[in-house]
Amino acid sequence: MSFLSALLSLVGFFVVSVVGLYVLIQYIANFQPSLKKLSRDVKKMARTLEAERETLIPFDREEMNLLSFNQVDQSRKKGVVTTHTGVLTTIYHEPVISYSYRKYPGNPVSAVLCAQTKTHEFVYILKKGKVFMEVDGSPLGELRDQSRLYGARNQQLLARIEREASDELLPVTILNREVGRLAKPSQSAHSNTRAFQVLGQMEDEERLILLSLTILEAVSAHVENK
Repeated sequence: MSFLSALLSLVGFFVVSVVGLYVLIQYIANFQPSLKKLSRDVKKMARTLEAERETLIPFDREEMNLLSFNQVDQSRKKGVVTTHTGVLTTIYHEPVISYSYRKYPGNPVSAVLCAQTKTHEFVYILKKGKVFMEVDGSPLGELRDQSRLYGARNQQLLARIEREASDELLPVTILNREVGRLAKPSQSAHSNTRAFQVLGQMEDEERLILLSLTILEAVSAHVENK
């Protein structure tokens, strides 16, 4: 073997070793991340999404019934940490909610989700089977078993998704009052079906709770099928 060939082989081995070491370090750093790290990461994601807000149309109580599970601008970046991004639209394909979702290696699953409308920001931190939820920087509560949301201030049951319902629509109750019915994403993701039905008037807080649960439902169903 010539000196040049030996040198190239040595350089190649060095590059592969460095890349392998980098991947190992990234895996260790992101394996079962702490809540502190997850919080830092989701803040970075929120800053990235800020640039997309100007492309979203206003989404207030009048548009609530128009939200669908349709998504555009979807992308997935797979590595040590898998990142999904996309935009939820209305039934008229108008962009109203942008999101970024990151899933970390390890079992049980750790993940973070940040979603933004024109005026609101929703943050979700998934750790040990529970989802810690925030709206506009304030803690909303803790979602358990994908169905029961307990309030951040008093740990009392705040909202519930009735997943045992046999109907295609899942009743959503807030403080023991049914406020809407959530469509099942698996049956609605490829159609213009509305994401939910609003039953009567809702206070602003109730509207944000229902929207928080719907965003998580829509994004979770999408990333689980990829």
